[in-house]
Amino acid sequence: MNLLKLFLINDGVKKDKLIIILKNIIMFGFCFWVFAVPVNKLSSKIFFYLGISLWLFITILVRKVKFYKDFIPKTILNKLLLIFLVSGVLSVIFSIDFGLSQRIFFERYIVYCLFFWFSYAIIADSKRNLNLIVILLTTLGILFGLGALRDYFIFKPERLSSFFGIKPNFAVYLALLIPFNFVIIFSNVNKILKYLSLASFSLMIFLFVAHGSRGVWLGVLISIAVVVFIRKKYLILIIILIIFSSCFYSKILPNEIKGRVESLTNIYNNAAVNERLYFSVLAFNIFKEHPIFGAGLGAFGKLNSKIEKPIHIHTHNMFAEVMAEMGIVGLLAFLSIVFTFLVRFIKNLYIWGKTRGCEKITATAAGAAIFACFILNLSYSSILVGFQDALMFWLILAIAVNDKVFDMELGSSREGALK
Repeated sequence: MNLLKLFLINDGVKKDKLIIILKNIIMFGFCFWVFAVPVNKLSSKIFFYLGISLWLFITILVRKVKFYKDFIPKTILNKLLLIFLVSGVLSVIFSIDFGLSQRIFFERYIVYCLFFWFSYAIIADSKRNLNLIVILLTTLGILFGLGALRDYFIFKPERLSSFFGIKPNFAVYLALLIPFNFVIIFSNVNKILKYLSLASFSLMIFLFVAHGSRGVWLGVLISIAVVVFIRKKYLILIIILIIFSSCFYSKILPNEIKGRVESLTNIYNNAAVNERLYFSVLAFNIFKEHPIFGAGLGAFGKLNSKIEKPIHIHTHNMFAEVMAEMGIVGLLAFLSIVFTFLVRFIKNLYIWGKTRGCEKITATAAGAAIFACFILNLSYSSILVGFQDALMFWLILAIAVNDKVFDMELGSSREGALK
């Protein structure tokens, strides 16, 4: 009997050690993924499938037949995500191209939801995981900024779109990382993290201007303005910084960027704005023909190809694209996710100034990033498009709405691990 108990204890100890090792492997993979995601699609896919498989194995070890309870953690978005997925299935069933729509559904929509749940579970597993991801995101911004400065002075492009010779989709990362670092800079966190965020923010400001994406400019500035409006304390400082930066950069940036700044004051004669409005009208016309479940995932590009040469696969407006391809059912589900996030974001903003816990601060920073990205997607398509760039959005969304780590009472009473 004693031998049996000893065997069971040893077996349990071995299982616990195995789980710890597997979790460490997943976090090592996360570290690699954050730096690889902007530049390498294959590496992103390898990490995704390996990470999901390891997390599934861990939940089976812990929960056995009830593994699904940990594999899909409880979040405030679960019901809405499931409704959104169901609306995606209906969109596939009633699609004008069943093969195309079902492929997009499994390659993108299922992947986004799985990665959101996977990220949520990893972040909620320990504060160490959260802290590490925050440091990785700030470091990524520093690498972007340094690489972009190097490429600007070497290649002297009219519009900066590379770092260290690599061309990622800067629009998404600028919209996410600049507001994220901004909130951390003006928060009660460890000085080292504050300095890292300040370095990341300062370096990325040049890239923010030199990249010349007007959608990013609006998304980031509106997000920062909302944060400043609620806090008020730093309003004068921000105005001075913006004026100083504008005067400095105006002397060294190429004419194309200056023209893009000037075009914001004359949107009616702006070719890019008119093009996006035209695509939105096309999307609305598709919606009128398929109002309930949409024309099917990927249908905008297919139908647009009959009119436009070259083909524009996306609308440059994520909301219009969802409306055209998923109908009123999918649009309402998508808007419900956006609304639920916004409610959480505003709550976190009001709590942010009263807490010294790094969890709430990080949640607010992530919320500011996601808010900027939603604004960007009024003139861009990224949230439900592609693989690696979209996954970064869903990772940061998992931070912004994470209840398990960011419990209200705990967040207001305990010191963060980064303190």
